[in-house]
Amino acid sequence: MGRDKIIVGPTPPAPPPVDRADLRRFRVGVGTLVPGFLLFAPMAGLLAYRGDGREELAGINAATRLRPGTPAEEARVTALDNRYIATTAGAVALGVTGAALVVTGAVLMATGRRPNRVAVAPWGGRGIGGLVLQGRF
Repeated sequence: MGRDKIIVGPTPPAPPPVDRADLRRFRVGVGTLVPGFLLFAPMAGLLAYRGDGREELAGINAATRLRPGTPAEEARVTALDNRYIATTAGAVALGVTGAALVVTGAVLMATGRRPNRVAVAPWGGRGIGGLVLQGRF
């Protein structure tokens, strides 16, 4: 009976070549983003530990409201105060570092390769020494 016709059309264009610099930048972005998120877990642990200390301190304060504290209670309050200060500093350090890594990783993943627009040279013009900065901003 009838023969099927084979229609030959233009071949699809080849996929664009993958730029190795962009791939490397993406991998570095992921490699920076993941540790940034992982730093939030110990920060949350420190904040929970600090919260437990605050609850214990509130209990001691409630127990000694109408009477003077014993030396053991005063020593415990001092230890809890030091724990509060140390855990706050640790949580801030972990949080700031984690946030910086997350932002840096996100920026690396989102940006592409850009040409350098600034040139720095350790010399000057004729008879002038120093540092020369040139660029478009």
